[in-house]
Amino acid sequence: MQDDYPPVGLTASAISYDVFKNKDAEKNLKQYIRHENKDLALMVINHLLYVQHQQPFVEDIKQIYQNQEVSYEVSAASKDLLGRLGIIPNNFVFR
Repeated sequence: MQDDYPPVGLTASAISYDVFKNKDAEKNLKQYIRHENKDLALMVINHLLYVQHQQPFVEDIKQIYQNQEVSYEVSAASKDLLGRLGIIPNNFVFR
């Protein structure tokens, strides 16, 4: 999970969280959800679409989705995850 190249560390964290329920990995993912680099934030949200237990991230994702200053891409990815979980409608009518 410790790598100089963030995408490698994030991928390792996602795997470690999903397979081993590693709390350090969960913490790392939560930090990067809010990262100023939208590509890293998007990468984490994308990984979260595929983990079995997404619940620990829901409140963070809701906050990101409601933040007006977040890029469109990160907001849309957050909406997709929340919609997949059934928390909000995920369609063109719901904004």
